Amino acid sequence: MKHALFVRPVLFMMPFFFVLAACTAVPTQQAAIENTPTLTSPPPTDIPTPTPTPSAPVLGTYELLSPEDMRADLDELFARLHNNHPDPYLWRPKAEVDIDRQRVYDELSQPLSMVEYYKKVVPLINSLGDDHTYVALPKEVSQAIIQQELLFPLGVQIQNQRAYVIGNASGNDEILLGAELLSVNGIPMPDILTEIKGYLPFSRTVKPQYFWYVFGSLEEYTLELRLPVQENPVTRTIPGLNIMTIVQNMQLSDESPAAPPAPVTYTRLPEDETIGVLRIDSFVGLGNSVKSAFAQIQLDGIQHLIIDVRANGGGMQNQVDLVMNFLTDQPYRDCSKHWKAPAGGYGSAATRRESACESQQPIEQPERYQGKRYLLVGQKTFSAAITFSTILQDYDLAVLLGEETLAPASFCAEASRFELPTLPRTGLEYRNSHTCFVRPSGEADWLRGVVPDFIVETSIEDMISGHDPVLEYTLELIRGGEQP
Repeated sequence: MKHALFVRPVLFMMPFFFVLAACTAVPTQQAAIENTPTLTSPPPTDIPTPTPTPSAPVLGTYELLSPEDMRADLDELFARLHNNHPDPYLWRPKAEVDIDRQRVYDELSQPLSMVEYYKKVVPLINSLGDDHTYVALPKEVSQAIIQQELLFPLGVQIQNQRAYVIGNASGNDEILLGAELLSVNGIPMPDILTEIKGYLPFSRTVKPQYFWYVFGSLEEYTLELRLPVQENPVTRTIPGLNIMTIVQNMQLSDESPAAPPAPVTYTRLPEDETIGVLRIDSFVGLGNSVKSAFAQIQLDGIQHLIIDVRANGGGMQNQVDLVMNFLTDQPYRDCSKHWKAPAGGYGSAATRRESACESQQPIEQPERYQGKRYLLVGQKTFSAAITFSTILQDYDLAVLLGEETLAPASFCAEASRFELPTLPRTGLEYRNSHTCFVRPSGEADWLRGVVPDFIVETSIEDMISGHDPVLEYTLELIRGGEQP
C-alpha cells in the first residue's frame, strides 16, 4: 500500500494568503518561475520565550475552556503521540520537552478561550521539530476569526533574521514593498519574531494570522520602517482591517490576484524551443495532466527539461511515482528504510517496526522523456516534493538548483490527508506522523534539507521585481553545456 505523505493545510484565511501572495510581482512562466526566500535553519530546539505585550484584544466571542479539560487534553495529546508517533523525540530530548510541557500544564490554571489554549499548546508541539506533527484550531474557530477579527494587512518575509514587507493590502501607498520592518507599536521586530517563531517554525513567510496571535485585533499599527534605498528609518501607520476590506483594497490596486495555478503546467521557452519548463505545484490529484504534459514535451522535441517544485507543498507518494513513470525506466526506491512506532508505543520494551523500502519499477510510458533533466527546489518544497527531489538527486536523474529546503530530506510523515482528529474535551485538532523515512541514499541527517548541486539564492528584491535568478542560472548552465 502506498503511503500518504501529506499537504500541510493552511489553518485559516486562505483567501487572504492568496491575495497577499499576489502583492509581489510574479513573473510569467516563460520569464520566471515562482521565487523562494533565502534563509535556511534547522527545526527549533526550544520554545521561544515571548516578549511581554499587552493582552491581545479580540472582537469575537470564543468558548471558554476549563483548566481540567485543557490539562486533560494536553495529557491526551501526548498519550496519542506516544502511542502513534514513530519517534516523538527524534529532534529534541524528552527531558527538555517534559520541562516545557510541565510549564504549559501549570499555566492552564484558569479558564481560557480556545484561541488562548491553542496559543499555549502550539509552540510546545512545534518545538518537537516534526513539521508533519502539529495542532490546529477547530474549523469553526478559524472561520470566526476570519469573519470577525481585524488583521495585520501586510505580508512579511524573513531573510537573514530581518523582516521585509512583500505584500501590502493596507491601503497606505507609503508602505513600499521591500521596506524593512524594524518595529511594530514600539516592539522591536526581533522580539516579535521570537514569539512568532513558536507558531511558525517551518516557514519564513509571516502571514497575517501570526501577527494577530501576537497583537490581536487592533484598529491601528504604528510601524518603524527602513524604506528601500533609504538609510534613516521612518514611521508610518496602517489600519487593522477585516478580510473584506483587504480584498477590496487589492481589487482597487493593480495587484489583484490571478487564478491559482494548475497543479501541473508546461511551457516551452519561446526564445529557445529546445528548453521546456514543467512546473509541478502539488502531488495531489494530478490525473491525466502529467501524461498530457509529457505528450506535449515529446511533441515539442524538448532536449532540456526544467522541473520546478519550489512551490510544491507535497501530497501523495503514488503521485510522485506517477511522475517518475515519465522520467525514467530505472528502478528506484522512495526511501532507503522506514519505521513505525513500537507495538506498545514510545517507551515500551518493544522495538520499532523497521523495514527496507521497496524498489519501484516505473511503468512503461510511450511519452517518457529521454532528455536532460534539471530540478528547481526551494524553501517551500515540502513533504512528497522532498521525496521526489531526493529520488532525482540520489539516483543522479537530475541536476538540482535553487536553495536548501527548510524541511529535512529525511523526515517523518504518512499522516492522513483527510479530517484532522480532535481531542475529546476541548475539540482542539491535531495531526501526527506515523512513519519516519530515510532518503534513498541512506543519509539520515534529520536537520538538513535537500541541498541543491548549485545553490542560487533569491533576494527580497528579486521576489518583488519578479526576477528569477534560479531559472536564469539554470538557463545559463544549459546554454553553457553543463551535463546532468
